[in-house]
Amino acid sequence: MTRFHLAHVNIGRFVAPIDDPVREGFRAQLDPINALADASPGFVWRLQAEASNAATIRPFGGDDRMAINMSVTISFEALQRYVYQSAHVGPLRDRRRWFDSIDGPILALWWIPAGHIPTVAEGLDRLVHLKEHGPTRHSLTFRAPFPAPNAKSSDAAGFDARFCEWATQRTAHSVISLDGSRMVPETTSPLRIRSSLQARPQNAFHHADPARVTRCPNIRVSERNAARARGSTLH
Repeated sequence: MTRFHLAHVNIGRFVAPIDDPVREGFRAQLDPINALADASPGFVWRLQAEASNAATIRPFGGDDRMAINMSVTISFEALQRYVYQSAHVGPLRDRRRWFDSIDGPILALWWIPAGHIPTVAEGLDRLVHLKEHGPTRHSLTFRAPFPAPNAKSSDAAGFDARFCEWATQRTAHSVISLDGSRMVPETTSPLRIRSSLQARPQNAFHHADPARVTRCPNIRVSERNAARARGSTLH
């Protein structure tokens, strides 16, 4: 049976050039945080340049302040523990000190066969897909995850529960950025999801697995019926 690992990509645009003094605090944290990632349970791989980190890699050639980070872990839970339950929380909380706001999602997750090393181009493709379609099996998020292709039914049920929580929030007149980072009040349709920086809103259920929507007890009956009707036409 094929084993699967979880790939992750996130991008950001620094507030200043790499050698600017304003970024000294960020530079000082790079090596300790990377060492923490390397030692974290479930860690498999991370994107590196010659300096042992990815800070000098430029995913967009025309903008030398754009940065990218990529990694692979053995499971969704392993990545979640590192991101939200370790010393990594500090730099995550201070992100706005080091990075400008940019259009579209900044983070995407996807399942890969164990042993595959994702490329920068692959990561950027997943971000584009997330921006255009919202969370799907092709490109997921922490708040709207999907199980690995070979997941046991019990594992899949846990991911469905996370999805139902996410989808229910959509009907509660709220919206979350596609990177899963924050929630703000929604003043228009309760069934729309969008990046807070993205111009074109999308229906929260348009690309969702219809079977998932029909299993969510707190989703309005009209939405569950619409999902059944759409069936296999969804991504």
